[in-house]
Amino acid sequence: MTLAGVTSALRIPRWGRRRLRALDPYTIFLIVLCGALIVMAAIGPLVAPYAPDSTDLLAANQGPSPAHLLGTDSLGRDLLSRILWGAQISYAAALLIVCISVIIGTLLALLSSWYGGFVDSATSSVLNVFIAIPGMIVAIIAVTVLGAGFWAPVLAMAFASSPYVARVIRGTALQERHRPYVEALALSGVSTVRINAHILRGVMPIVLAQATFGFSVALLEFGALSFIGLGVQPPTAEWGAMVIAGRTELLAGNPQQTTAAGVMIVLTVISFTLLGERLQRMLGASR
Repeated sequence: MTLAGVTSALRIPRWGRRRLRALDPYTIFLIVLCGALIVMAAIGPLVAPYAPDSTDLLAANQGPSPAHLLGTDSLGRDLLSRILWGAQISYAAALLIVCISVIIGTLLALLSSWYGGFVDSATSSVLNVFIAIPGMIVAIIAVTVLGAGFWAPVLAMAFASSPYVARVIRGTALQERHRPYVEALALSGVSTVRINAHILRGVMPIVLAQATFGFSVALLEFGALSFIGLGVQPPTAEWGAMVIAGRTELLAGNPQQTTAAGVMIVLTVISFTLLGERLQRMLGASR
């Protein structure tokens, strides 16, 4: 079956089928790589050879071996298992941050573009104020007030990222708002909600690109909070927490924990950043 037939059979939207047929090998490679990382996070706990908190002090700080492919940490915990379990926590946090921020940002962008005038000016002014405040500062304040863990950093970073998403999508939503079909729908008596659903469909490629790019940023910032002790707390397996936990082992000549977690963070951030930038360039040029 041809690619056109496959995309049609999967009922992919028309704009998606056009872009899918235009994908180059580099973009396909990035999609496959990012997809493989997501699958790893999804099935990691099922294929992990050990429990993430299973200790064996007699096997502490061992290098890679058939029994422990990535070695062990100072408590004898298998690093491969902790990487696989940690992927689920790190990716879940990044995905929640992206989903919440994209939903809020998209709603703000649609509201601003639809009403225009004073509403658009006021929304833009408020967005500019929040954009001036670094997201990490908001997250640190929230964690200080609510306590370290998983949900406080996720919610704080999601709300702090929303203005950036709204700012990016607002420009495209304004262009879509003034297209002839929108005026035709309004004159035909179509409800505001249905018209905005059509506008949302028009800006969806930019939303997708922004979400892909934002995933890497969210994962990096969430890991940074864990690194400074304000995110997920030990002994929970999470990549940022593993990097900081392996710092003392690194100084003692056992770099395997910091290296393993650090490589996974860097690989994920680079992969999703490149894919997000590629999609943004490709989708923006095709509009």
